[in-house]
Amino acid sequence: MFNIENNSMVENLNSDNKEKYFSRLDRYIYDHLLWAEKILAHLEMGGIGSKLVEFSDEILMFANRMQRDEVSSCTLSIGFPFPIETRDCKINGLKCKSYSLMFFIRGAYLRKLQREELQQTLVSISSETKWSEVDVELFREKVATYLLNQKKCLYIDPYNNGRETLMGNSIIGLRFLDSFLKEEQAKEIKVISNSSEHLKLFFDVVAKQHVNYDEEIRNSDYVIIPDLIDNRWKITIEQIMISLKHGKTCFILGRNLIVTKTSNRVHVYHCEGDDPLLVNKGVDLYIEDCLRPFFKEQTKFRQKLLSHEASDHGDSENKRNTIFINPFSSTELRDLPVDLVETIACNLVKNGYRIVVSAGVPGSDKDFNWITSFKYKLNDIDRTLADSIEILPAFINLTELGHRLSDLGVIGAVTPDTSIAHFLARLSILNITLVRMRFWDTSSIQALSTVFVRTSRYQIPVLYWEQCAVDTLADVSCQLMSIFLQTDKKQLMLATLTDVYNEFLKINEVMLTLTDREGSLYEKSKNTRWVVDWFKNAYARYRQMTASMGLEALFDSWNVEELLKNVETDVDYLNLLYYFWRVSPSLKFLQNIFLDKTIESEILFTHDVR
Repeated sequence: MFNIENNSMVENLNSDNKEKYFSRLDRYIYDHLLWAEKILAHLEMGGIGSKLVEFSDEILMFANRMQRDEVSSCTLSIGFPFPIETRDCKINGLKCKSYSLMFFIRGAYLRKLQREELQQTLVSISSETKWSEVDVELFREKVATYLLNQKKCLYIDPYNNGRETLMGNSIIGLRFLDSFLKEEQAKEIKVISNSSEHLKLFFDVVAKQHVNYDEEIRNSDYVIIPDLIDNRWKITIEQIMISLKHGKTCFILGRNLIVTKTSNRVHVYHCEGDDPLLVNKGVDLYIEDCLRPFFKEQTKFRQKLLSHEASDHGDSENKRNTIFINPFSSTELRDLPVDLVETIACNLVKNGYRIVVSAGVPGSDKDFNWITSFKYKLNDIDRTLADSIEILPAFINLTELGHRLSDLGVIGAVTPDTSIAHFLARLSILNITLVRMRFWDTSSIQALSTVFVRTSRYQIPVLYWEQCAVDTLADVSCQLMSIFLQTDKKQLMLATLTDVYNEFLKINEVMLTLTDREGSLYEKSKNTRWVVDWFKNAYARYRQMTASMGLEALFDSWNVEELLKNVETDVDYLNLLYYFWRVSPSLKFLQNIFLDKTIESEILFTHDVR
C-alpha cells in the first residue's frame, strides 16, 4: 500500500550516522595536525584574513582571522558549505591563537547515507518501492521517457531557503530549467523562488513564502528539484513526498535521481557513480556536472530578447549606442569609485556611446551618497560630455530594471555586482565585470565556487588591484567594450582568425583532456609542472597571433602569469587552470565571433566526460 499522509519525514542525517561522521572527522584532524599547523603558520606570516583549504575532496578547513576582542573557537561540521549539524570542539596540540577554525566533512559516503534514508522512507510508504542503480545511457533514456508529452513544468529554485535573497545564484540556477525546455516541449512553466520579483522577466514565478506546494505540484506534470547542498535534503524529501502523493515525476538534480509513481508502486532511478560535488571548479561548471547525467548535450540559455521598442528615452540612433553602468554591489568595499565611473563614462561618450548610470536601490544611504558625489563630478566636466550621461531612477527589482534597459536599448554594461552581471548575461547584454583581486584568492581551488565571473560569453572579466590607476583601468574597460561591440570589425576579422581559432581548439582540447580523470594525459600530468608551463606557452602563442589586431585589452585584463603564480603542481589544480581558460576574455571573444554565426553551437564549449 502507498500511504503518505501520516509519514514522519526523515532528518538530513539520523543520529547514529551523525556520530559516525563526527568521529571520522575528529580522527582525520588528529592524523593531520602537522599539516594544519603549517597552513596556519603560513597564514599568520602572510597576514591573510581568511582561507579555505581542501585537505581532500571530503575534508575542508576554513580559517578566519579573529579580531582582538574575539575568543578563539573550533567547530566540526557535517556538510558543506551549509552544515547539517555543527558542534564545538577542542583540538589538543593544535596551536592557533590568531584564527577561528571550522572543519567540514562531505562527500560520496555522506550522500550514500542520505540516499539510504530516502530509500527507507519510500519503503515505509510503499512496500512496492523499486530502487534501480542504472548506467548513464539508461538514465538518460528514462529522462526522455518521463518528459515525453509533458507540458506543465514546475521548477523549485534551490537557493534562498532562508530569509536571504541570493539573486545571482537564482539567475544562474535557471540554467537547470533551460535544459529541460528543449524545443519548447513544455508549454506551461512555473518557478517557485524567493527571488520571484527579480525573475519575472524570464518566467512565471511564485514567491516561496506564499506558495502552496500541494496545489502547485498537483497542477504540474513534472517537478524539477535541484538539491545542491547537504543540509537541504530534508526539504527535498518533503517535496518528493508531495510529488508522489499527486502521482508526479520529479527530477532531483545534484543527486542524480528520478522518482516517480505508477499506481501504488514507487520507481526510483539513480545514475550509478558518485553524485556531483562542488569541488575544484566554479558554480556554472558544477551545474554542468549536475545536468550531464540527465542530458548528453548542454543547452544554451533561453535568453530574454530585449524589444528595443520606441520610448520617451531618446531617438533610435542613441538607442543603438547606450551603455549601462552600475557602480554598486552588496557591499561598499566592492562599489566602483566615483572617479573610475566618471572616467569610464567620459571615455565611452568620446567613442560615440550614450551612458546611463544606475542610482542604486531605493532607501540605500550608501547608494544615495555615491550618486550625490557623482553629480558633483558631472558639474565639473565638459557639458557636451555631461549631457550624454544620464542618471536613472533607483529600481525596486531586477524585473523593473530589465524593462528599463529594454526601453533604453542598452547594448553593453559595466558592473561590479554579481546579481546584476548574471542578470545582464541572461539578457544577452555584454557586460564588463570589474573584479577587485582582494576578493579573490587565486591560490584556492574552492574559491572558484564564489569567483565573480562566470563562463557566459556575455560576461567579460577585468581583474584589478587596489593600486591600479583609474585611467588604465578605464582604458582597458573601454577597449574591451569596443572590441566586443563593433560587429563590423568582428566580421572583417573572421577571415584572418582561422589560425587563431585552430590554436584555441588545440588549447581547449588539451584542457578538456587534462581535466578528464579517465584520460591518459591526466595520468601523465600527475605531480608535474609541465601542464602549467604548457598552458602559459600556448596562451603566449595565442596572444602573439593576435598582436597585430588591436586586441591587447583581451590579455591585459587577464594576466595569466599573475593569476597562475600560486598554482601548485598538484594534479587537482588542473580544474583551476581549465576554469581560468573558460572565463578568459580572449576565449569569450572567439565565442562571440564564431557563435554569432552559429548560435546553436554553444555546446562546442562544453564536453561530456562520461
